[in-house]
Amino acid sequence: MPSWITGHSGTRISTVRSGALLKVRMSHGPVNALDAETYREIKEVFTEVDATPTIGVVLLLGDNGCFSAGQDVGDAPAIAQDSETYLTAAADALVSVTVSRAIVVAGIQRFAIGAGLILATSADLLVVDESAHLTLPELQYGVVAGAAHLSRWLGAPASERALLSGEPIEPASFAPRGAKVVDAAQVESVATALAEQQAQRDASIARMATMVSARDRLTLAERYRSEIRMTIASGLTDFTPPLT
Repeated sequence: MPSWITGHSGTRISTVRSGALLKVRMSHGPVNALDAETYREIKEVFTEVDATPTIGVVLLLGDNGCFSAGQDVGDAPAIAQDSETYLTAAADALVSVTVSRAIVVAGIQRFAIGAGLILATSADLLVVDESAHLTLPELQYGVVAGAAHLSRWLGAPASERALLSGEPIEPASFAPRGAKVVDAAQVESVATALAEQQAQRDASIARMATMVSARDRLTLAERYRSEIRMTIASGLTDFTPPLT
């Protein structure tokens, strides 16, 4: 198993260590779609982070000037064959970010869609492109998930509306809960500066800060798992691309 915390390039994710800060960058195709391999590597990274007391902050970014377009439809056959195994593993990966013992900073450029938005909103600190396309179109794929994570940033009514409608979410709506909303060209630099600022304190202090919200994180994780269990039970999951 690779040592992500010392810096490693996997098939979907690369990491760079700088003191108490671990920079994590997703790189899968042009839009950083989330497939089984990406979920597996995310889980590996955050499992290792939690087992490493000297890491206090994780910076999560996407390659190619974007965050993530969400679920990779190329995995549709695997989901159709065994949706319970696939969706449970995907949920485990996103939960590992949600309950991480390190402070997680996410920089959202251009778009964060579906599972990509759930991943982004698992973070503790957000830097959002003011023109980013943010949507939760999960219901059209038979997935009832994402409202729990969005409610952390938007409140329950807005998050439920986002799930039901699938309509774009204004990046500025994340600001009242503490997200920094900046010009697209500044997202990565601002997110990096924010992560580096957090990492200046001792890692044990940063990790102690996350303990303050540990109960809320666990509650959020269980709410999300409940969404996934409901999705699996419905048997309606379908990521097959439409015929053209």
